Amino acid sequence: MLPHAITIITPALATDAYGTADAGLDYGTAAATRTAAAFVQARDDSTEFSGQLRRAERGDWSMFTTDQDVATGERVIWDGRTLHVTGVTRHDNVTGVFGHAEVSLREVRG
Repeated sequence: MLPHAITIITPALATDAYGTADAGLDYGTAAATRTAAAFVQARDDSTEFSGQLRRAERGDWSMFTTDQDVATGERVIWDGRTLHVTGVTRHDNVTGVFGHAEVSLREVRG
C-alpha cells in the first residue's frame, strides 16, 4: 500500500566555494532524478500557541518505499515539500530478498 508518488533526487558532486572539486553536492539540474511509489507520513508534530491560533509544525517525516536504491543524502520531493533523507533502514524478508526501506526524512527549508 504505497499511495504516494515521489521524486528522488540524487545529488551530483560539485566544486565547493573554495574550488575543491567534488566537495559539494548539487541538487539542481545536474542531479539525477527518479520516481518511486511510497507512503509518507509526519513523524512528529508540535503545536505553537499564540493567543487563539494553534499551528502545527512538522519537520521530521517517515517514508516507506520499495525503492531499494534510496540513500542518505538524497532528497525527496513530495506534496510540494522538499525532504532530505537522513537515514535508511533496509528490511529484507526471511529469505534475504529486499522487501522495503524505511526512510527518515527532514524537511528542507530556506
